[in-house]
Amino acid sequence: MNDSKASAERFDDAMLQEWIKAHLLFNETVQEIPEAPAPTRPAGTIFLRASKPFLLNHQEFHKALLLVLEDTLDATIGVLLNLPGPNTTSVENDTVPVRYGGKFGIQGETQKPITYYHNDQSLKDAKIGTPVGFSHSRIWTCTRESVETAIEMGIANLDDFLVVQGACVLTKQNDNIESLLSALSKLDVVPREKFSQIWDGLLLQEGVMRDSLNEYMETIDSIWALVVDRTNNSKDPESMNQDLCAVAWKSWVSVFLLYDPTLRGT
Repeated sequence: MNDSKASAERFDDAMLQEWIKAHLLFNETVQEIPEAPAPTRPAGTIFLRASKPFLLNHQEFHKALLLVLEDTLDATIGVLLNLPGPNTTSVENDTVPVRYGGKFGIQGETQKPITYYHNDQSLKDAKIGTPVGFSHSRIWTCTRESVETAIEMGIANLDDFLVVQGACVLTKQNDNIESLLSALSKLDVVPREKFSQIWDGLLLQEGVMRDSLNEYMETIDSIWALVVDRTNNSKDPESMNQDLCAVAWKSWVSVFLLYDPTLRGT
């Protein structure tokens, strides 16, 4: 790893660590971050990865749904929503998959932070959690303790929540012209009229398993199809590598979610 790349990754780690302290861990001793200019990617917004292919790097962003948590002058911090992994979490008799939100966690800690997200009006009325971003955001985030409280109150089940571990940091100050931020420069906002369908589809997703990898990929495709109205045109230069990118994406899931590279060719 060269010095510039190592420096960029250290900056990414530091950015996420400070953000988590201020927002996810509810640390009241952290100084308030000065207000930045109007963000280009508002927090609480779900962005859809455009059709530009991810072939050689960052295949996890192929057909990604990215929830923006924070957008500053230095970086965009968010979580991937549509990559439920093989691990699960349980409350009482309910079990749901833990989703891969991104590769970043808190520096010095072995476990990446886990956050809970919901889009349920009864939970919002009961003040379970807080809005992501603006006060009228459809998506709310909360702690495990709040989830347990809601379940004990009888106003929710665990499968009303998306459980996400880890986060993404898209650094804006990066000299690498092939940086992740550059690759993600074309992001489409999930249309408001499609939001409920997308959210319901995410809630129905099951975690990836070795014996159901193809079905898992098809489920992600079906959610993607709810938003993407265009059809694949094999003569379109931007679509020429889509099949190859799908293979690379499947390889990424096999290696980084299932830890089994032998599944790449199945």
